[in-house]
Amino acid sequence: MTSLTDALKDAQKRLEEVFPKTAPDTTDRHRYFCLAAAMLYDQNRIDDVIAHATGPRGLLHHELLWTALFSYLQSCGYALDERYAPGWRPLAADGTRKGFLSRSLDTTTARLWGRDAVGEPLPPTHYRTMRATNVSTGHRVYLKIVISSPEDPHGQERDILQLLNSEPHRSHRDNPCVPVYEFLSFPAVPGASPGIVPCLSIAVMPELQPLSYERLPIKALYLDVIEQSLRGLAYLHSLGIAHRDLCDCNLALSPGKPPYRLYFLDFGLAKQFQVTDPPTASALWQGGRMQVPEVTELNKPYDPYKADLYMLADEFWELSLSFLPELPGLAQIMASENPAERSTATEAMKAYVGTPT
Repeated sequence: MTSLTDALKDAQKRLEEVFPKTAPDTTDRHRYFCLAAAMLYDQNRIDDVIAHATGPRGLLHHELLWTALFSYLQSCGYALDERYAPGWRPLAADGTRKGFLSRSLDTTTARLWGRDAVGEPLPPTHYRTMRATNVSTGHRVYLKIVISSPEDPHGQERDILQLLNSEPHRSHRDNPCVPVYEFLSFPAVPGASPGIVPCLSIAVMPELQPLSYERLPIKALYLDVIEQSLRGLAYLHSLGIAHRDLCDCNLALSPGKPPYRLYFLDFGLAKQFQVTDPPTASALWQGGRMQVPEVTELNKPYDPYKADLYMLADEFWELSLSFLPELPGLAQIMASENPAERSTATEAMKAYVGTPT
């Protein structure tokens, strides 16, 4: 008789053969692939999912976990693209859906898909995030798998999101954290490595607008967004929180029309330090989309607060030169090559508030 462990290993091997890796393997990515394999095996969907891989728009390696989560999220009231549904098949070359198992959809769910049900593949860099729809309201939301573990590089994300979405922080005008509607518990996964699932949850957040200069047609809107970013960063630092991955894709605007609220996204690399203790003795570079000049050795401590200033200044540097000629001086004190010469977020915010408009 084949044991559960042997059968699960065989299922995982089959998935690995059919779904080549779409990005360099990491501990994080491997963990989610193993979880997906265990969940799909428990759902008796290994053969079904392998059939998802056929064709140029077939399911990809990094999408398997979301496919495994489809029914669970549906039971929680959140609908993913039909691409991740049981029985889905990619379009064939002639545009027909070979072997597609049709599903009956209620009118609310059917109304939610404003495009071909096949959908677009998830970018490999977004393997922990997914767009979905709140079935009861029809609103689009943003799901992210977050972790709470001292041993993981992303291990403070859930705790920091929970802190910033609790009172009195959530209602503070300077809090830049993306709102979290709720945290969904991760479903039980038979056969998963012990201790992994309890560390995971799924954050449900609003779908925001990218920070785009086209959405800021007048100077006053630029000025307001820059001020919000400085106030937000100063607020995080006052709580001992360094974001550590500030870049254009992690800055977003509230939905709709101006006036906009600016939010910081992706606290995956964020870390909270003791407010009374300087973090330079314990902060090591964990990656991110932008390299700061002082980080020349990965095992050398650095000041994450000063790095946050540098990253934020870089995001607004081109803007300040092109549209706001009075700001380069402020950007320069935030982005000095020498971190000791950079201002603090509070100093930059106070200097900015005094800038003529």
